[in-house]
Amino acid sequence: MRKEFRLPFWGTLVIILILSLFNMYSRLSTYWIGAWNGTAVDLTFFRLGYKNQSLRTIVTSTFGGSKERIKISNEFGREPIHIGEASFALVNPQGILYKNSQKELTFNGKSTITIEKGAFVWSDPVEVPIKALDRVAVTIYFPDEVKNVTGAWGGGESYFSQKGNFTKSMDTKRDFKPVSTNGIPKIAPFLTSIEVRTSRENRSIVAFGDSITTLSWPDYLVKKLKNRNVENLSVVREAIGGNRILHDTENQLQGVFGPSGISRFEKAITDHKGVKYVIVLQGVNDIMHPAPGGPAPASEIVSKDEIVSALEKYIELAHKYNLKIYGGTIMPFEEYEVYTDDLDVKRREVNEWIRTSGKFDGIIDFDKTTADPNNPSRLLPKYDSGDHLHPSDAGGEAMAEAIDFKLFYTD
Repeated sequence: MRKEFRLPFWGTLVIILILSLFNMYSRLSTYWIGAWNGTAVDLTFFRLGYKNQSLRTIVTSTFGGSKERIKISNEFGREPIHIGEASFALVNPQGILYKNSQKELTFNGKSTITIEKGAFVWSDPVEVPIKALDRVAVTIYFPDEVKNVTGAWGGGESYFSQKGNFTKSMDTKRDFKPVSTNGIPKIAPFLTSIEVRTSRENRSIVAFGDSITTLSWPDYLVKKLKNRNVENLSVVREAIGGNRILHDTENQLQGVFGPSGISRFEKAITDHKGVKYVIVLQGVNDIMHPAPGGPAPASEIVSKDEIVSALEKYIELAHKYNLKIYGGTIMPFEEYEVYTDDLDVKRREVNEWIRTSGKFDGIIDFDKTTADPNNPSRLLPKYDSGDHLHPSDAGGEAMAEAIDFKLFYTD
């Protein structure tokens, strides 16, 4: 007869002590996690340029903290850029900075820095108490000419001064004008990340995708988290407008649309500390860009199976780093300029695999949420921004509401 093993009393105490010490370490040990992020791309296509001017970018924080640092990127620059001064502050909805929150940014203790081409820098930490949904203004003065602009899509309002150093300006509307980008909304020139110092028990969700993810649904997800008093998760946007899973873009939009998803995914999920969950919404551009009238050549047409294989690679990489990965179904786009019924068949086939394969750790049915019930190949009119592809703000809010919070409480 087997003798039943029982852990001695002292052994139980040791285990309890070890677990207590581990929990204490998690609370007291800190690291940097993303409070706002945009994927760096080459914005040269938009012919932006600045000289003896200040740029102010206003973004919404997805997480709170009392110590921050910012990332300024020249990763796609053709020459070094010189920063004469920079500042960080909280800002109200009218663009007025809160004076007691304004801090000068330094870099290795100095207020000026030169960023070499192909490089980026992190500022020294500043101490400004911020909360999720606070609006943050980062203002950078460029005394010398800047011809090639690196920046990020999504989640930013950008403004430029006429001439001179306006890093200490309190009134955005008075001293700045909106950056114009040929109708492309919300870009962030040079600013690509803001991080906060926080305990290791706090984690992040990466929202990975294309232009639909540069729009408002991640912002509404942050609001949903805050409204439900979820204070241990930030949202990190890793999205590029026009981006495809399987192909880079090799025409004049190459820099803007960025490298393929499959080539940037691993970096996107490992560059940020504390990532625990990944939401993927991508594939519509692979389906429609090589179509007649699209920006990609017909030689880059991909099959449903090729898209599925690439999504399986995303899953494999996420699991390699012990992350949970959730698949978003591809939303409808009937009446968009390159739409055909054959393209829609491919979209629905990919969605069927996402829903039924069991490969993702969970499914977010953005397609079902935003489709017109009377015509599932088309966005519901109130969720349509007007181009029949990109969701309106109401659509973005509905997408966030479709995300089941049980997905974020799994081991």
